[in-house]
Amino acid sequence: MASIGALTIWLALALAGAGDGAGDGDGRLLLCRATVAGDGALARPEAVMEAGRSAPRRFLDYGVGCESPSEAARAARRAGLAHAVAAVAEGRAEGSVYRITLAGVADGPLGERELVVAPGEDAVGPLRAALLELGAL
Repeated sequence: MASIGALTIWLALALAGAGDGAGDGDGRLLLCRATVAGDGALARPEAVMEAGRSAPRRFLDYGVGCESPSEAARAARRAGLAHAVAAVAEGRAEGSVYRITLAGVADGPLGERELVVAPGEDAVGPLRAALLELGAL
């Protein structure tokens, strides 16, 4: 089902004349859903999207996870955007480990942040700060 959502977004952008990926998409970035590693119950991947929602005009929700920053960059190109954010949420006993990567369509990975959030702690604030450090917010 998630693939249908991503296809719908891509089709809507293509029909709206989003271009071939050379544009900047009005400064927006493609935000991939976080892929899950480790213990899925401890990973809390939804926190990445919640952090992105703090700037709704900045991100286009891709609707599915990107397995790598290069996949995120290719998806951004198809959507007519210049940059994308890929994320991995890994569930461990000591907490959730997040790896967030900013990737450019032309430049590849531009920066990465990794953070650990203890079990029971709010992950949205630290993720928002990591996106800000990357220049994604």
